[in-house]
Amino acid sequence: MGRGRRRRARRGMGQRRRGRSRQPVGRVRVRDRNRVRGLRHHPDRMTTMVNGPRPFHDRLVAQPRPTGLALAPDGTRLILSVQALDDEGTRYMSELWEVDPAGDRAPRRVPGSRQGDSAPAFAADGTLLFLADRESGECDEEPGPSLWSLTDGDAAERIAHHPGGTTAFTAAARADALACTAALLPGAKDLRTHADLLRRRRRAGVNAANRTATRTDRFRALVSHAGLWNLESFQGATDMHAYFRKIFGDPRSRRERYEADSPHLDAARLTTPMLIVHGGQDSRVPESQSRELHHDLRRQNVPTGFLYFPDESHGVEAPNHLRLLYETVLGFLDHHVLGEEWRRPELL
Repeated sequence: MGRGRRRRARRGMGQRRRGRSRQPVGRVRVRDRNRVRGLRHHPDRMTTMVNGPRPFHDRLVAQPRPTGLALAPDGTRLILSVQALDDEGTRYMSELWEVDPAGDRAPRRVPGSRQGDSAPAFAADGTLLFLADRESGECDEEPGPSLWSLTDGDAAERIAHHPGGTTAFTAAARADALACTAALLPGAKDLRTHADLLRRRRRAGVNAANRTATRTDRFRALVSHAGLWNLESFQGATDMHAYFRKIFGDPRSRRERYEADSPHLDAARLTTPMLIVHGGQDSRVPESQSRELHHDLRRQNVPTGFLYFPDESHGVEAPNHLRLLYETVLGFLDHHVLGEEWRRPELL
């Protein structure tokens, strides 16, 4: 290749590289062109390029870890999602802040916003929308982000919820329409079938080991950790009675569901050796559930063991307790499944 052709080739490559580096990713325009002509938010979500007056520029880039920008249809409000350390200083939480596009007012936290609010956007009528995993006072099938709105009175209102959470949304610029994205369980054709499948999965999960013990003898041993045994007594003792009433129904009006699903009614079928694990501080599934199961197993002369942690809650967290838990579980299974001699764990 001649010298002239190589020089032209190098010049062309440099021009293409420079052209790519200046391409903005996302652009928000403000109507007052004399003050702010453009905002560029880069894909690293840490950089915002502003072409505008210095007060506005300084106040915008001073916000910590910006993760989103939303400009009101009339150009008078600019909302951004920023991240800051939580009260314990262990993780970053997002919240909504407002920056004056004219640069006249200092940035402020959006009234009514809380830690965890994210993904701000404006509807065509100027309503501020965002995603948040807040308590709405309703009993949801499963926690997860929902679509919320903030009115002029600083009152947040949930306007859309999907079991399992909403992952993203977009608002039409000139119409009263929203589009949301959310995951569906395999086999679900719509939100109704998804909610039904989710309810079945939840009901099967909390009952799995104990229900299996009364339905089959195919297993040589089972381990039950903070499982449900007597659904009716559990409903009155758990700290989430409204949540589980949504799953199982009210025992006073839906007796048939409790009679069909409560394992303790089939205690006479217990034949499989079981190791029971429970924490004394568990308010989600009170320890009385495991004590009832342990009593029924002994009444049926079924080999059983009860590993009790007085200081643990619904899960086991202390390192020595975790070690003891796994040593006991493995030893119990080795004894009943593999036929090995039972060895008492050193920490027990």
